[in-house]
Amino acid sequence: MKRQGSLLLLLVILLLPLGAESLDLETSLNLALENNLDFQVSKIGLETASRENDHSWNNYLPSLSASAGVTGSDSFSEPDSDSWSSWADFDASLSLSPSKTLDVEELELAYQSELLTLETDRLELINKVETAFYGLLASSRNIDIEEANLALAEKRYESTQAEFDRGMTSELSVLQAKVNAANIKPAYLQAVSDYETDLREFLTLIGLDTDTQVELVGTLDTPTQEFDSDVLIDTYLSNRRDILEAQKNLEVLENSRKQEAADNRSPYLTLSAGWTPEYDDPFEGGLGDSDYYSDSLSLKAYVTIPLDDWIPGSDTSDSIASYKDDIRAAELSLEKTREEAKTEIINYVEQLETAAANLELSRLNVELYKLTYEKSEESYNQGGMEQLDLEDAQQDYFSAEQDYLESQYSYLEGLINLRYALGLESLDEIIQ
Repeated sequence: MKRQGSLLLLLVILLLPLGAESLDLETSLNLALENNLDFQVSKIGLETASRENDHSWNNYLPSLSASAGVTGSDSFSEPDSDSWSSWADFDASLSLSPSKTLDVEELELAYQSELLTLETDRLELINKVETAFYGLLASSRNIDIEEANLALAEKRYESTQAEFDRGMTSELSVLQAKVNAANIKPAYLQAVSDYETDLREFLTLIGLDTDTQVELVGTLDTPTQEFDSDVLIDTYLSNRRDILEAQKNLEVLENSRKQEAADNRSPYLTLSAGWTPEYDDPFEGGLGDSDYYSDSLSLKAYVTIPLDDWIPGSDTSDSIASYKDDIRAAELSLEKTREEAKTEIINYVEQLETAAANLELSRLNVELYKLTYEKSEESYNQGGMEQLDLEDAQQDYFSAEQDYLESQYSYLEGLINLRYALGLESLDEIIQ
């Protein structure tokens, strides 16, 4: 048996397309995080927020402006009475209020929100890649099962045909064997088609060309284990990205409420300065001549105290009240998110318990139906069983293998869902 397995492995390697790239789960995840287009878009959003946060000091920059011009006048009654002058203005102004600090904080909160969004997108991408990767492994294994089933049916048809040619069996037996092989072939072809479709989608997900030749390396074998939902909730609930995002949304709303009040109700200090140099008769030699030069400097500092925005029922009062309503709604939404998260974790743990039980049952069924098929084949070869009964035993065995394969994938999928629900990024963190 070991020698046959080695020869089969060698045959598979030789039949692999030239240049096929080996992909394990870790490599697939790294490729996806580097190449997935949707994730790259999320990174751009973070870069924008980071740049704006890094430059938040520009909220304290004064407003600067400069202008220059020439003015002139002439009298029709006095032809030589024209008068010209050139001038320039340089102005600077700065408004200082508590809202400036809140504007800076708003940029920091926006950056933190983008960080959470990117982390959420990253975990979702990991979830998709893991699910698709193990799904492809299951599909590949299903192709092997269907292929083995078809090969066995075709071999039995050839054997039955040979027995018929020697006059050892009936034409009906030959037809039954042929129909049985024909019934199995569409399932095999469908399994191959489904695998190729899923593989193309997977390659797109991880950022590779859909015609890339790859060999997936991995296993569906995973030890089952028990989980305590209460312990998981106490340990990981605060790690969930939806809860962290809801908490950050509360901070953003509270900062917006403070901004509304500061912008419209807080006193603010305005500083301004202006300098205007001027030359008379610039076209008559006055430009650059101190006798024709004059300038002026203006400085201003004043405090503005809004009054009307304190009136009950004003736009500002209503806007602040609306923010308070939004904050209260966000607090309730956060509490709802926590409760739903607890329920989700509990449900996933219960589903895993069921999946583990199904996995064990399907494993035992494989052992049972394999032994039943082997005994049936012995009985058939000795003439003690009809061909249709043997074919039924064969189908039961291969169906049991497919059920076991599906149970393996279902358990792994449950682990992936639980891992994501706990806000973790690796299955190794929950598999012991």
